[in-house]
Amino acid sequence: MENCQLCLIPKNESYRLIKENNSAFSCIILEPLIDSHILVLPKDHIKSLNDLTEKESKDFLSLIEEMNKILKNKFNEDPITIMNHGKHSTQEHLHFHMLTTKGGIRNFMSTYLNCPERKKLSPEELKNLADNIKSFIDKS
Repeated sequence: MENCQLCLIPKNESYRLIKENNSAFSCIILEPLIDSHILVLPKDHIKSLNDLTEKESKDFLSLIEEMNKILKNKFNEDPITIMNHGKHSTQEHLHFHMLTTKGGIRNFMSTYLNCPERKKLSPEELKNLADNIKSFIDKS
């Protein structure tokens, strides 16, 4: 897509590129939160995981796995991977953020959301949460 900033990275900002394969590439994010903050995204302008071909899907996930190992080795911490799309995404181009964190996803998200890292719920409360989400299965 001509005006998608993410599509243009390999051509206009190749200095940000880290690794690529036939269908995907990884790069340093334009405004990294920390040194290990990168993006992994399809080369083609794709808006949703559902729009990936089988080959693109394999290449995309393969690169995510490769970058996971690279980040872990370089920064000596396990990375977390977060898919970004939809109304809160700054670009309508499927992409995953990857960054290392000392405490894992639970610590990272509980700090961000200012909520307890662990909150034990009863089986009934868990069932209610599941049922609430299930009620939207046919609506999506």
